[in-house]
Amino acid sequence: MSAVRHPAAPGGGGGGGRKYAPFPPAFLDELRARASLYEIASGHVQWHAGKSNPARRDWWACCPFHHEKTPSFHVDDGKGFYYCFGCGAKGDAISFVMAVERLSYPEAVRRLAQQAGLPLPEYSPAAAAQEAEQEEKRARIRAALEEALAFFCAQLRRQSARPAQEHLRRRGVAPDLQEQFSLGFAPAGNQLLRHFAGQSIPQTDLLDAGLIGLGEADRKPYDRFRNRIIFPIHDARGRLIAFGGRALAGDAPAKYLNSPETALFHKRDNLYNLARARRPAQDAQAILLVEGYMDVIAMTRAGFPHVVAPLGTALGERQIDLLWRLAPEPVVCFDGDSAGIRAAERVMDLLLERLKPGHSMRFALLPKEQDPEDLLRQGGSEAMNRLLETACPLDEMLWQREAARSDWRTPERRARLQQRLHQLVGRIGDKRVRSFYQAAMRRRMSALFYGDGREAPASLETRRSALASGVGAASGRRIRLLLYLGIRFPLLAERYGEELGGLDIAEPEAAATRDMLLATIAEDGLTDSQALRQRLAEAGLDGVAAAFERADWSSPVIGDVLHRADLTEAKAEELWRDAYALEKTAASRRRDIPDAASELASLPAEDGEESERETLHRLRALHEEAEKPGDTHGGA
Repeated sequence: MSAVRHPAAPGGGGGGGRKYAPFPPAFLDELRARASLYEIASGHVQWHAGKSNPARRDWWACCPFHHEKTPSFHVDDGKGFYYCFGCGAKGDAISFVMAVERLSYPEAVRRLAQQAGLPLPEYSPAAAAQEAEQEEKRARIRAALEEALAFFCAQLRRQSARPAQEHLRRRGVAPDLQEQFSLGFAPAGNQLLRHFAGQSIPQTDLLDAGLIGLGEADRKPYDRFRNRIIFPIHDARGRLIAFGGRALAGDAPAKYLNSPETALFHKRDNLYNLARARRPAQDAQAILLVEGYMDVIAMTRAGFPHVVAPLGTALGERQIDLLWRLAPEPVVCFDGDSAGIRAAERVMDLLLERLKPGHSMRFALLPKEQDPEDLLRQGGSEAMNRLLETACPLDEMLWQREAARSDWRTPERRARLQQRLHQLVGRIGDKRVRSFYQAAMRRRMSALFYGDGREAPASLETRRSALASGVGAASGRRIRLLLYLGIRFPLLAERYGEELGGLDIAEPEAAATRDMLLATIAEDGLTDSQALRQRLAEAGLDGVAAAFERADWSSPVIGDVLHRADLTEAKAEELWRDAYALEKTAASRRRDIPDAASELASLPAEDGEESERETLHRLRALHEEAEKPGDTHGGA
C-alpha cells in the first residue's frame, strides 16, 4: 500500500490545526460516538490475526501511512483512536478519513456524517454565533455541576446525613463504594442555593443545569434535589452531565428523581455507569443492563463491573447503539416484578427493527418480585452467574410471551398466534435475520401444535414406502427426498432450515448440496426454484435433484406424488415432515449402536461370557430395531 501524508486533524485526535466553525463540538462528539474506527479502517488495512484481539476491540495492522512489514498500526475501537508506533500517526475517525482519502476536514466530517445517518448542522454566521454561545453555556453548566457535586459529597460526610449513611450501610454500600461512585447527599431545604449564594455562579446557570427549579405560583427558586442520596451521571467520556436522586422520605412524590433535560443531558442518549463499565465490558466480552443506580452498585460490589442502567425512562435506540458498541449481545437483567417484565418486553419490541447479523440481546429472567440486589444477597455471585449463563435469546423470549397469552387448542387460535408472530418477525429489517426468525417460529409452532415438543408422526403411506427402513439406502433416500423438496419448494428449505441443517449427512455430495441450499436461501433470499437449480448446477451440485427425479419408487403413492407437475407446497410439506420424522427416529436408533459396541469392547475379561452374551444380544436387537419401519413414537 502506498504511503500517504498524515494530516494534523482539527477538531481532535490528530494534533493542532484550523478550527472549522460549521461543526459544533456537540455534533462532533456525536459523530465520533457513532463512527466505528475499526469498520472505517477495515477498507484500507488488513488486520493481523495474531496480534489483534477482537473481543477487546483491539486491532493491529501494517500502517497505511508508511511502508512496513510488521504491524505497528494500532486501533482501539472502544476509545475511537489509532496510533502508529512506527511513524507516529495518530488520531480519530475524522483524521483517518482525511489522510487515507485525501479529503479536507469538512469533507471528511460530511462523509462520516452521511455514513452514520447524522444530519449536518446548518451553517450561517448567525448559526456559528449561536453555537459559540451554546458551547459557552455548556461550559458554565459543567462548572455548576462540578461545584454541586463537591457540595453533595461533602454533605454525605456530615452528621446531618446520618439517615443517608444508614440507608447506604443497610444496602451494603461501604465508604469505598461511595467514593468509587462519587455518591453524595442533598440535604433538606434550599442549602444548595445558599451554598451558591457565596459563589460567582449565577442562578440562571443553576437553572440551566437543572440544579434548581422555580415555584409555579411565586417563581421563587428552590433546590431540585432535597433530602436525597445523590448519584452523579456521566457521559461516555466520563464528563459529569447530570444527577439522580433517591428519596429518603417515604412520602416523597417520586422515589427517584433525575435532572431535567439540559444542554448536556439527554436521558435517552446516555447510560448510567457507561464510562466506568467500558473497560470491564471489553475484558468480560459482555455488558449487563440493569434497571437502576443501586442495581449497578450492587452488581459492581459482587464482581460484575461491566454493568450499566438506563436513566429513568424506557430504553431508546441510541442507548441500544451504545450497548452494541460494548458487546454484540448485551444481557438484560431487569427486576422480576410486573414493572420489570413490562420494561423487558418494551426492549424486545424496540429491538426487532434494529436487529442485524451478530447483534441482539439476551434476557436473564430474575425470580418473581426479586431485583439483582435481592438475588445477590440470597445466593451471592454464584447465583447471579447461573442466572446470566441461562439468559434467554430474543427469539425464545418473543415465543414465550406470545405462546403464553392464550390457549391454542383450536385452529382459529393457532391462526391468531401465527398471524401475531408473522407481524412481529416482519418488523425485522435485515432479511437474513428475519429469515432465521421465521424458521425458528415455524419450528416452535409445529412442536406446540403436535404436542409434547415432538415431531408429527409419519403418515401410514410414508411408513409403508421405501423411505421407512432405518439405515443404508433408505436413510440416503430420505435425505435426498428432503433436499429435492427443498430445491423444488425453496420456502420449505427456509421454513425448516434448522431441522435440515441439524441432520447428519454422510454422503459428501448430499451434504454439500444441503449446505449450499441453506446458504443461498439465507444469504441471497433466493426462493425461485429454477434460479436455485441454476445456482446449484453452476456449482456442480445438481446431481442430487436430477437423480432423484429419475428414481424408481417402490411405493406408487410416493412416486405419483413426487412426479406430479401440480404438486402443491402443502402436500410437499406433509411429505417433508414425514420423511424428516422417520430420519430423526432412525438416527436416534443408529446412535445407540456405537454405544453398545463400545460397551462390548470395554468389557473386562473377568466379567465372563454371560455379560458378553447380554451385550451382544442388545447390540443385535439395536441393529434389528434400526432396520425396521417406525415413526417418531416408536411404533409402525
